Amino acid sequence: MVDPRPIRRAIVASIALAVLLTFGGIAMAGSEDAIFVPQNWHVHDGILTSCANPSNPNDPWCQHKPIGSFWKGTGGGILDAYFSTLAEYQADPARCPNATDKAFLPGAADSQGVVLRAGACFTSSLVINMRTIPAGTGGPAGWSGPISSTERACLDPAVCPLESWETWYLVASR
Repeated sequence: MVDPRPIRRAIVASIALAVLLTFGGIAMAGSEDAIFVPQNWHVHDGILTSCANPSNPNDPWCQHKPIGSFWKGTGGGILDAYFSTLAEYQADPARCPNATDKAFLPGAADSQGVVLRAGACFTSSLVINMRTIPAGTGGPAGWSGPISSTERACLDPAVCPLESWETWYLVASR
């Protein structure tokens, strides 16, 4: 008699692969369009007119965010070495998941301090790995930075005072 377990495993693996490919295709559909933003993602393109309240691009419902430190044109932006003009950057801006990468945050034993944020953003050809940690903590070995900021670790000013943070980054080809 033939053991049915390997056949079941192959069927389950095939179905799982088909589901992953389907959802991956849906998430990337339209990604060549600079305005397109998949659900649960945001794009740092500075085009805030699509926000419900353009004066508050930090509203969680706004998928379009300020360009911030991604491109400055002065040599101080994370992607300045990859895009020569603002228009060139806006044609392929950094897209980031909305905290869907929290499961991948380093644990306390792996971190060099409390991590405000960690994750990756993407252009069509680049992966921008980022980690924001308390100022003076030091970034991961081989990463660039820091980009300094003052912000709260949560939205409630009564619970979270303004603190100094440093963002460290590593840009790699996709």
